Amino acid sequence: KNSSDWNTSGGFGTMGESMPTAFGSWRSFNHAGIEKSIGVIVGDESFHMNSNVLKNYSEYRPDIKIFVIDNKAKDGTPGGMVSQWYKLNYNDTQHPVKGSIDIAKIAQGYDIPAMQVANPKDAMRAIDQALSTRGPYLIQFKVDPSELCLPMIKRGGSAKEMITYQSLKANTK
Repeated sequence: KNSSDWNTSGGFGTMGESMPTAFGSWRSFNHAGIEKSIGVIVGDESFHMNSNVLKNYSEYRPDIKIFVIDNKAKDGTPGGMVSQWYKLNYNDTQHPVKGSIDIAKIAQGYDIPAMQVANPKDAMRAIDQALSTRGPYLIQFKVDPSELCLPMIKRGGSAKEMITYQSLKANTK
C-alpha cells in the first residue's frame, strides 16, 4: 500500500493515453481493495485528445490529480516538447494550433475542482491544495513556451539515449 508505481508510454508518442491510463490504474487498485492516490502529468494538446474521460472522473470521483503542462504561446505556436521535435527533426518548421484554452474551466464544468497557475512561485501552494483535496483535482500550469521539456527520448532512440539537462550541458562544453 505504500509503494510507488510508475506508468509511462516511454516516449512512444501515445498522446492522449495518460488520463485514461490513470483512471484504469485507479479502477484496478480500487477493485483490488487498495486505496491509491494517483498523479498524472499531461500536456495541453494531449489533454484535449481525451478530455472526455473527465466524465468518468466526475462520476467515480477517483483520487487522481491531473497536472496539465500548458506551454502553448498566445499566438498558438506550440511550445515545449512539440517545439523541440520541430527543431530537432523537422528543420524548425512550426505548425500553429488555435490559441490556448482555459483547461481548468473544462474540469470545473465536470464538477472537478481546478485552478490555473501562471506564476512558478504559486506552484507548490497549488500542488499542496490538490494533494489535500480528496478526489479528482486538476491544475493547469501555464509554462513559458520557450522552456525545454526534458527528459526526452530522441526520435528512433532508446531510453539509454534520453536527452536530459545534464546531457545538453555536457554537449555544450
